[in-house]
Amino acid sequence: MSATQKYTGKDVDLRKVGRDVHVANLLTGHYMRQGDKLLVTLEVVEVKDERALWQSNVTAAANDMIGLQSQLSSQIAQGLLPALGSTLGGLESATRPKNAEAYDLYLRSAAIPHDVGPNRQAIANLEKAVGLDPTYAPAWTTLGLRYYYEASYAGGGTAMLDRSDAAVERALALDPDLVNAGARLARNRVERGNLARAYQDAQDLIRRRPDSAEAHFTLAYVMRYAGFLDHSTQECDIALGLDPGYYGLRSCALAFFELGKTDRAMDYLRLDPNSEFGRANLPAILLRAGQIDDAEQAIKNMPDLAIWFKPLLSQCVQNGAVTQQQNIDANTQAALLGLRDPELLYYEGSIMAFCGNRDLAVRMIGEAIHHNYCAYSALELDPLLASLRDTPEFRRLRDAATKCQQDFLVARTRKNP
Repeated sequence: MSATQKYTGKDVDLRKVGRDVHVANLLTGHYMRQGDKLLVTLEVVEVKDERALWQSNVTAAANDMIGLQSQLSSQIAQGLLPALGSTLGGLESATRPKNAEAYDLYLRSAAIPHDVGPNRQAIANLEKAVGLDPTYAPAWTTLGLRYYYEASYAGGGTAMLDRSDAAVERALALDPDLVNAGARLARNRVERGNLARAYQDAQDLIRRRPDSAEAHFTLAYVMRYAGFLDHSTQECDIALGLDPGYYGLRSCALAFFELGKTDRAMDYLRLDPNSEFGRANLPAILLRAGQIDDAEQAIKNMPDLAIWFKPLLSQCVQNGAVTQQQNIDANTQAALLGLRDPELLYYEGSIMAFCGNRDLAVRMIGEAIHHNYCAYSALELDPLLASLRDTPEFRRLRDAATKCQQDFLVARTRKNP
């Protein structure tokens, strides 16, 4: 919706829309209410020739969203996908909504942004939804994702990550073939340091659903933490080719900017540029590109969330220059070293290196590697680590990263590592 809602209106140039969102076919339509009935008209148009491939009209009671969903699912399975030369595959859940109020809450949560404040409202809606209808797997999957955002960006920590695990495990118990749930659980395992099990999960997802952007992104996520950034970026590009407008691929930017490929990093950040995530990560890209003045302006627009340490970065970059060797108090150092996600430890550690805080940078990157953010490619290529590369400490970090990768390569061959 975020990619297409700006095109609503009567006078839409379908060819331009197709080019903008990188698709060959567009689903268009409208709905209207007549008395107690809701009428939905749908049409799929081939962008190149503006040729209609499929059309459908659905009528349902205005207060019966479950009945409408059932009709739409049937039309998609029997008409739309065959017209596109596809099959339903894993595109829908084996479970069906059973409670109208719960389904309405689930649908409304889809329109709520993922930034910290709105995300909490989405969590409240979804918790109520699964309380009213505990058998609808997609609601549990979406709740697991929302819990993950709370854990990662709002200080929810390990306890909230545990709730994310529990929610997606509930979804998988209801529907073992739900790809999004399997992908979310695998990526949670990555952040807990269980790379080998997550790798097996990702490979299984790709085997079962090679056409799934979520599956390929999950493997990209595993390989990013394992320090194989070339492999990670290849899987990111496959995922982007399968789903060119999907905001969830935004964190692929990290793999590219750690390789020093800042232009490609921007391609992925532009999938979700105005979110808190997008605004928080833009300075990291600009610093690696050597655009200090632009980075200074971008820092001013960063969200004021504790995990991004905005005041510290602002102190480092002032008046278009880098302030070397900041004075960082003990509480801030403890907060930096206490970050839950090892990728964030590396992320902030690389900025500390750039800002001249070498000892703290080495400690943070060492902790990241110890918790299975192997970072081997990043150590070799990340522009922000240039000041570390001729030091004895750097050689020790590289040795640790090598061992981290070797341990991963051995462990991923074992069954359920």
